[in-house]
Amino acid sequence: MRITFHGGECCGVKSITDLGKDPNSKVWPLPKTSRNNADKHGGTVRSDWNFFTDEAPTETAGERFDRFLRFLEEHRPGGIVEVILTDSACMGESWSQMKWAPFLEERGFK
Repeated sequence: MRITFHGGECCGVKSITDLGKDPNSKVWPLPKTSRNNADKHGGTVRSDWNFFTDEAPTETAGERFDRFLRFLEEHRPGGIVEVILTDSACMGESWSQMKWAPFLEERGFK
């Protein structure tokens, strides 16, 4: 799971991607890393790096998702957050979409 941006000097949309199969699956711990504020300073950002830089323990994907939302509220409260559940190989509604949909709807996503 990671947080990415559409790009610097752009719309400021934040994306949460690579959610995994369902909110109850376990995800790996993350080490604390240095923060890259290129987006905040008008620089070009890359969609292949994770904006989340805090340490995180092994937890469920749902707990990690909520951690990401809190992180964004603290560090980039403006704009919107989009959630990407599919990849280029997915056609139609996938099993993971069906598993994540109720969880996301509880948090106000449409």
